[in-house]
Amino acid sequence: MKKIKRTFICAMCKGEFEIDWSEEEAEEELKEEFGEDIKKEDCEQVCDDCWEKVKPKNNPKVFNEWKSDNQSLNRNCSEKPSQSG
Repeated sequence: MKKIKRTFICAMCKGEFEIDWSEEEAEEELKEEFGEDIKKEDCEQVCDDCWEKVKPKNNPKVFNEWKSDNQSLNRNCSEKPSQSG
């Protein structure tokens, strides 16, 4: 019986790749790289080559800008609207 391969389309380069990580492994790396600030539902899958281009350890400037923007959005979302008169 032929085994069906699971694949995904990279969100950056649009190439098709075989999935070789479990969900648990991917979630573990997500938390390791981004902390608790991001949820897997807010992410798209990228291939290894594209990941190397965008991962925080390889691109700290872009990551720090993202983190700053994300924290600003979280603060704005959690603030209660002011009630006037």
